[in-house]
Amino acid sequence: MGARSQRSLQERHARSRLVKRIAELPLLNGILQRRARSCGKPTCHCRHGQKHVSLYLVTRIDGRQKQFYIPWEMESTVRQAIENWHHSRQLLDSISQSCLQELLRQKEPLLKRNRKSSLSKRKGRPPC
Repeated sequence: MGARSQRSLQERHARSRLVKRIAELPLLNGILQRRARSCGKPTCHCRHGQKHVSLYLVTRIDGRQKQFYIPWEMESTVRQAIENWHHSRQLLDSISQSCLQELLRQKEPLLKRNRKSSLSKRKGRPPC
């Protein structure tokens, strides 16, 4: 939609942050879920109320939902990667909004020109 210098400061800033985030930070599209389950051993404490809690990353691969066990030691790393993904999506949405506004701005003169052309053609026609 034009040279960088023609873009708004806000859009240029969002694009710069997005490129940096994508290039430098891990990104994961998904959510973390805690699950409490019983293991099935007849003598385990989980049979009487206190379940085993584990952590899973839930994501989509090839359009299908997949779940991956995440060790507790990796929880903060995975949470940060998911947060990076969400922040990147927000930046992308911001860029999209800027591009939409620019598209609508460019479209308006064309519509006005087409309306004028259409009106001038109608004036020369006899009424139906």
